[in-house]
Amino acid sequence: MKKLDVLYTCDNRYLDIMLGSIISLISNSQIENLCIHIISANYRKEDYQKIDRVFQNHPNVTYHIYPLECYNIEKYQIPNWRDTQIANARLFFTDIMKDQLPSMDHLLYLDSDTNVVGDLSSLQDFENMTIGACKDVIILKALEKYHVPMYYNSGVLLINIDRWMEEECDKRLLEEIHNPHTELNYPDQDIINIALKDNIQPLPIQFNLTPYEYLFNSFERRLFFNPKVRYRSYQEVEEALENPKIYHGCGLASIKPWSNNKVNPFNEAFMKTILEANPDFEMERLSEFQRLLDNHPLLLRKSLILRTYAPQFLNDLVSEFSMKKQGISSKQYRK
Repeated sequence: MKKLDVLYTCDNRYLDIMLGSIISLISNSQIENLCIHIISANYRKEDYQKIDRVFQNHPNVTYHIYPLECYNIEKYQIPNWRDTQIANARLFFTDIMKDQLPSMDHLLYLDSDTNVVGDLSSLQDFENMTIGACKDVIILKALEKYHVPMYYNSGVLLINIDRWMEEECDKRLLEEIHNPHTELNYPDQDIINIALKDNIQPLPIQFNLTPYEYLFNSFERRLFFNPKVRYRSYQEVEEALENPKIYHGCGLASIKPWSNNKVNPFNEAFMKTILEANPDFEMERLSEFQRLLDNHPLLLRKSLILRTYAPQFLNDLVSEFSMKKQGISSKQYRK
């Protein structure tokens, strides 16, 4: 793969995290020709200057910025995620990026909290997929209400532009967005899974590895990634760990690899590139609950395994508590 267009959506709160991801992409992807697209929100003059400084160090990489303020996506009434519409913006990339689409064959979407650690040229093996995505870590029973054959994590998406258009993926998304009966836990990700369930095919999970794959020892990993309980299986995880491609800093009780912690397995990889983007970056502070887990890693691991086998109603209560601590509504409904 000689050329790759890559999309990020990011508000100014996550700017340093995204720039760290971009640096990891440029440094480790082994793609000769990268074009990076950024759908932005609430950027200040100094934010644009920070982006310019990063790309000045990589003159062979081109980039485009699309301020979300120029597009009225609030009209679709999708619930905010973390008090912003920026995550939902990728649902409308064909409209927002329409001037650049004619020059694209494929588009790789990456969440801002990703870190590229391996060669991405093997993505060319999956170019015929309309949408390529990795199975999510989530527990099977949690998503029975969606009636989907598989649930995918939308933090990494490989999109074939021509097939996206031919299969009318935009139309499918809009139809689901206007469905007034759907309960949304993770608004944009849920919509993608429900609306495009017939268009998504699985990528190897090495392209979207979470802290959970690295947190446990082999025995614990086998318990946590039980294929009867989770979408990801122990065997898939073991194979992926032999050749990781992309780390995704999601989950783990929201103990992020750019917070002041000892337990997240991705701390070193993320902080290396974030500090390259901004040497003055200040780590996030942990909440009291997160400090408890950080100081007792055995408790963290055992509690995660216990949740794997707990009744669904108990998992729902724990999820609601965790999201409440993060200031996120755990159940959001279409208006």
